Amino acid sequence: MLEEFEDKLSREESSDLNRLLISSNPQDLIKFYSSFNDPKSLIDWMKNRPSGRAIIRPVDGNPDIVVVIPTADSNGKFASSCRGIFRGLQIVFVESGVGDPYFNYSRNCNLGLSHALSYNPKWIVLSNDDVIQIDNISALVTGLSNKNHLTSDVVFAQPPGRHHSYSLGIARNSYSMAIARSTYARNGLYALAGGYWRRQIQIEKKFHADFIIADQRARFSFLYKILFRFLNGAAFSIFNTNFVRKSHGKLFDETYINGVEDVDLFLQFANSNGHHSFVHFEIGTMTGASLGSWNITRRFRNIANEAYLNYKLRNRLLPSTFIAPLSVMNQELKVAKVTLN
Repeated sequence: MLEEFEDKLSREESSDLNRLLISSNPQDLIKFYSSFNDPKSLIDWMKNRPSGRAIIRPVDGNPDIVVVIPTADSNGKFASSCRGIFRGLQIVFVESGVGDPYFNYSRNCNLGLSHALSYNPKWIVLSNDDVIQIDNISALVTGLSNKNHLTSDVVFAQPPGRHHSYSLGIARNSYSMAIARSTYARNGLYALAGGYWRRQIQIEKKFHADFIIADQRARFSFLYKILFRFLNGAAFSIFNTNFVRKSHGKLFDETYINGVEDVDLFLQFANSNGHHSFVHFEIGTMTGASLGSWNITRRFRNIANEAYLNYKLRNRLLPSTFIAPLSVMNQELKVAKVTLN
């Protein structure tokens, strides 16, 4: 009886934390992070977060190329647009339902990829539902048909888009906003970056987000030094079926909560013996149509994912030859902490 009560209490507490995590109020997100003492307690909660809704909705077409598309509504405007863009190909929508509080992009991608294997295709395309047609789909079909599907594990669409097939880096988080010792200089930098910036770096410090995902196209990119650079498929990726089959369709780590899972995958790929190539197929993407714009709440929400990526890097669960020995890192963290205070 006591165990049942404690289990119910634990579920209710987890549900309350999830409501804070998906809130659009930055103060709720600050409260969410204050509920955990360290990275391990946060990651344990992430690993035990309930699974959201996921229903496979196939659309028949040519099974040589299967397009997997996570979407909230398989009859919605984004899915309808995708039907037109990928007309003639086998499509696998993975429907989560609108407003699912436990939606997990990684899990829904994995379910779609696993289902795609049942068609025994040559190629599996993983696409966001908010893509925009530029080239006709025939360009992709022709480009892939001219490739030996056994020699390329991953194919990147070219030219690169704002949200796909672009170069990313892993960089040391220098906490440069905190290094400005004078109040005047510090306040000036905070004003440029946004009023919640100081709170953000405090949370990042608490959960040891010592390495950041660095995009040279972003503001303030001059404040960090890239340690390792790699190509990220992100919103539109093409995989050799054998590459997907090796992991039984589970390419993505489902601990991540709607962010950074693509970085994890392509960081691993860049450090493997895998082969990649390119196909000329231009496709665009909307900004923030599916998960919302990159505002302060999404930035705060993503700290949990960055903390988990850092945990994997620090514990050598991801390729990390570019990282200094742990003893050196810890010494640098002590220096950074003194600077922050």
